[in-house]
Amino acid sequence: MTDFPLVISIANRKGGTGKTTTAVNLAAEMAALSIRTLLIDIDTQNHASLGLGLAQADFNAPTAHSVLRSGDATIESAIRETPWRNLAFVPPDPLFDDRDALDDFGMLDRALRQVGIARRFDLIIVDTPSSLGIALMNGLACADGLLVPIVPHSLALDGSLQLMRFIFRMALLKASGLAHTAILPMMFDDRTALHTEILDQARATHGADKILRGIRTDLHLIEAFGAGKPSRHHAPRSRGTGDYHALAKYLRDNWLPPNIQDRTIATTDDSKYTERLKQICRKNINDANR
Repeated sequence: MTDFPLVISIANRKGGTGKTTTAVNLAAEMAALSIRTLLIDIDTQNHASLGLGLAQADFNAPTAHSVLRSGDATIESAIRETPWRNLAFVPPDPLFDDRDALDDFGMLDRALRQVGIARRFDLIIVDTPSSLGIALMNGLACADGLLVPIVPHSLALDGSLQLMRFIFRMALLKASGLAHTAILPMMFDDRTALHTEILDQARATHGADKILRGIRTDLHLIEAFGAGKPSRHHAPRSRGTGDYHALAKYLRDNWLPPNIQDRTIATTDDSKYTERLKQICRKNINDANR
């Protein structure tokens, strides 16, 4: 039986919550952990391409939305390489209109469960649009895990509840539901009383285990996006990079299958692990020379 990649969709019906910032930087951090990652953008705003510094492809080239237009299209034909190891990208079609799509919310799911994709990737991250339509429905229907970025203000909880209710309705239409769901606080400051209060409410509403350690406010994240690079390749020592690295490690250790965890932990760029590995190698060499 083929082990298919874990699919994590990043979604919120409200714009401006850091969906694409999270998609780009989480994908980059996963790739840095030796997890073979495919980032798919099905938001016609095409912002993920900007965050990766990739120019607009030929309008006639295959895109993520090609799958939604035709049941015969494949994701493999739309995959583009990025400058960074273990990270590939599928761009959207900025001209896509829901009226162009087939009325089938399972098209993307089927396209991602192909053997060719399974051989190349461990993880797929889907950046979804905010507007309700066939693209968002496909982005949710294909997901094994869902991340909901929220900015901690008074309307954030209502928006997350609306999305969760919508997802649960969709789950009833699927043969299997989501294996993982979590809320990711964005642009938060734990010294701000309102932010702390909103996150306490979120824990009470969704459960403490559903609220992840969040991404703090950091201008380096904005600068990195403008430079067309994930934060780790623009400001590797910044607070935002550290937060996304911690998020990637958490998801690797708690959401990804054990076989991927074991392989990637063995090749991680974690400094403590690397130093320990060097010590073991030196000891083996010394033992062999005796």
